[in-house]
Amino acid sequence: MFKNNILKVLLALVALSGCTSDFDQLNNNPTQVTDLDSKYLFTTVEKRGGFSNWGIYQLMQSLYVNQYAQYWANTTNYFPSDRYTMNNGWIEGVWNEFYSEHFRVLNQIIADPNENVNRVQMARIYRAFMFQRWTDTWGAIPYSEASIGISKPKYDSQESIYHNLIVELEDAISKLDPNMEAGGFGSADVIYQGSTAKWKRFANSLLLRMAIHISNVEPDLARETATKAIASGVMTSNDDAAVLPSDPNNREATNPIHEIAYWNEFRMSKTMEIYMNGDKLGVVDPRLKMYWAPVAVRNNEDPYDVSNFKGVQNGLAVKDVPTGDLGSYSNVGPIASKYTYDADKKKYMPLDAGKELPMFIFSYAEVCFLKAEAVMNLGVSGDSKSLYEEGIRASMLQWSQESHKVYQGPVPTEKEIANYIASVSGTIDQEKITTQKWLALFPDGFEGWTEFRRTGFPNFIPIPAPDPSATLNGETFINRLAYPLVEKNLNPNSYNANAMLGDKMWWQR
Repeated sequence: MFKNNILKVLLALVALSGCTSDFDQLNNNPTQVTDLDSKYLFTTVEKRGGFSNWGIYQLMQSLYVNQYAQYWANTTNYFPSDRYTMNNGWIEGVWNEFYSEHFRVLNQIIADPNENVNRVQMARIYRAFMFQRWTDTWGAIPYSEASIGISKPKYDSQESIYHNLIVELEDAISKLDPNMEAGGFGSADVIYQGSTAKWKRFANSLLLRMAIHISNVEPDLARETATKAIASGVMTSNDDAAVLPSDPNNREATNPIHEIAYWNEFRMSKTMEIYMNGDKLGVVDPRLKMYWAPVAVRNNEDPYDVSNFKGVQNGLAVKDVPTGDLGSYSNVGPIASKYTYDADKKKYMPLDAGKELPMFIFSYAEVCFLKAEAVMNLGVSGDSKSLYEEGIRASMLQWSQESHKVYQGPVPTEKEIANYIASVSGTIDQEKITTQKWLALFPDGFEGWTEFRRTGFPNFIPIPAPDPSATLNGETFINRLAYPLVEKNLNPNSYNANAMLGDKMWWQR
């Protein structure tokens, strides 16, 4: 099933993005918006640029960053990325699509002198969101000269990209005009429906995220950026979360995890199992039955008994991957699943609502943990413990909040939430904040992987069978993806042929 689908995905990406051999050919008018209204172009960039399509989600998140975040583990013997093997076709397909399409479209909107001011600022903010993910995946990347008609764009350092993104975001925030919303993207903005207030909170939250990312290497800039972002206004509730909706009537636009979950390419990781079943934290996480499905239930067992949730270790050798015993390991649960367990009927039932569930690309829970860390490490005003506890509560409730009632799985009770918070609270430190943030970020592998690389928490399990050709440079865990080989051939003066998978990000320490 998956082999056939991945071929279709790659062919679609080639058709969509063409080749990065010449940005001039891809973009004959690189600074002029086409005749198509920019709001329709922006809709596509929001969705595909946020990985809401199952094809690109599969190639980048499912097969790479979600495995490197140790959210889930590979369960096929023909996909080697969990062992740090790079597949150039997968990487190149997504890289080409973003540079030839999504960044190009946003640059066109931003450069159009006749464009609505709010459309321009929203495009700048979303471009910053996408580039932050991109640089945190590769490090140095084409940025300042990317997708503007330059055939061989230079690679900017991650440090310079972060510095520029902070300036860009602060300027975009200052130019958002609530009086001009009528000419904005409106309903074509599938995340915030053109609300300048919510885009401002999203942008400030992104600034806070970036400030925390750089807090170990540039604490003064981090402190200044975090303080200004919080004062200007970050997300204040789950209703402010950046969420991409799903369309149950369009297979290309359904929740991507719902689409790929039953292709049997992954199961819950062993790391997730031990952090959610009480082994590591001494308390069962109420989100366990939301994130993951119980394994086959026999007789009259409680399906949600903790013993019915099993994970697979990341990076197993081909001979050890449990391809023939997948029923013994937990697939994704009702946050995106095709099935849920009906305790009354004692069997699994179709969960059609799973394909309607939205994708969280930036949650309020994350903002709470970012603020808690800003208080603890940067001296920003606030109470780190209360922010930490609010982050846990927000994560528990975000899937069933009023604005996302399509969720049909189990919801933690107030007693369960209170008991869990009491068990994992106490004296707050870096490990506690990062561990709970990592759990709350699921299934956002981009940020989950970043948190581990940045802090060393939670305690990941070293993979037992790394590819002998993986250039880890003495590191135990992978720190970046390989550049697509097309860059080596077509942009040799900028491409770093010596880059290794173990090379640390600028913000790592």
